[in-house]
Amino acid sequence: MISRNYFYACNSNYASGNILTYSRNGDYLIPNLTITEPTESIGKYGRMRKNYLKEHRPILYSSLLLSEKLYPHLLEMERTAMAQLMCLFAGETACSSASL
Repeated sequence: MISRNYFYACNSNYASGNILTYSRNGDYLIPNLTITEPTESIGKYGRMRKNYLKEHRPILYSSLLLSEKLYPHLLEMERTAMAQLMCLFAGETACSSASL
C-alpha cells in the first residue's frame, strides 16, 4: 500500500524548469502549491488595475495570477501612476516623458 505522503514528480513542467510535485490524498493527487508572500502593499491605482483586469480582462487576469506575475504588474502600475501624479503636481517643466 502506498503511503498518503508519497510524492510524485510531474514531468510536464520539467522543460520550463519548474517541477510540480503531488501528494496522494485517498484516490486523488493534490498538487503541492505554495504562494509567495508580497513584500509591499499595492495602493489605490494597483487595486483599481486589479479590479479592471478582473472585470474586463479575465483571461489576462487569470494568466498573470497563475504565473505569479500579477502582483509585480500591479506594483508597476502603482509606481507609474504615482510618478505621473508627481509630474502633474510638479508642473510640466519638472518632468519629461523620458523620465517615465
